[in-house]
Amino acid sequence: MPSTGIKKLDEVLMDGIPDGSSVIVMGTPSSGMELFAKQFASADKNENAVYFTTSETESEVKSMLKSYKWREDISIISISTQYYEKILAKELEASRLKKEGLSVSDIAKLGTFEGREEINFLETLTYEISKLKKNYRVIVDSLDFFLERYLPEDVLSAVRTIEAHVHYTKGLALFTMVKDIYDKRIENSIAAVADCVIELEVVKIGTGFENRLVVQKVKNMPQKIITLIYSITDKGITPETISRIG
Repeated sequence: MPSTGIKKLDEVLMDGIPDGSSVIVMGTPSSGMELFAKQFASADKNENAVYFTTSETESEVKSMLKSYKWREDISIISISTQYYEKILAKELEASRLKKEGLSVSDIAKLGTFEGREEINFLETLTYEISKLKKNYRVIVDSLDFFLERYLPEDVLSAVRTIEAHVHYTKGLALFTMVKDIYDKRIENSIAAVADCVIELEVVKIGTGFENRLVVQKVKNMPQKIITLIYSITDKGITPETISRIG
């Protein structure tokens, strides 16, 4: 079965995750979710890996892959770069022009806001993934960008559409999102769509901290609920011990 990119996690999942699976990785900003996503993207050199990033540039992602000696021949689509070029840059320019004395109508005539309402990055994400047909894994890092800009119901609908496509074409999908900042109903609904739910958490133990990787859900395998203690090394997310089996 396809690898998660983390050997010990593969072992406790009975050699990886099945084709057609969708994985949700939830965690705190300091838990290493974005590192997990890149490690997952690099797990199989024989697959077509497509990485959607909403917080990094293409060069930043490639630099991180290179620093960990992971595969670099993955397709990287920087939604954050597109958002800046198509939205933020225009808003900054409009703000500058307004500061310099131009009226709102004059700014509008210059086309500064032209096309803004027509850009829907959530639809673009779904469309791009729908073009993938076989032997692929797609990573969306992260859903937070979309949850902050679109209706939660629309994001959930997009996740369901992507999950159905991945299941039908026997691909793999991984989504990341920060936990405990959205309505619990939305968080639970997104988790319910996934075949596998993993939580990364940093817990204070005495005067130090412990990193925990908790497998909260594996479809049709309730016995797979486990907790791994991990560290972040030069090889990425590195589980050390199995803390608990539920």
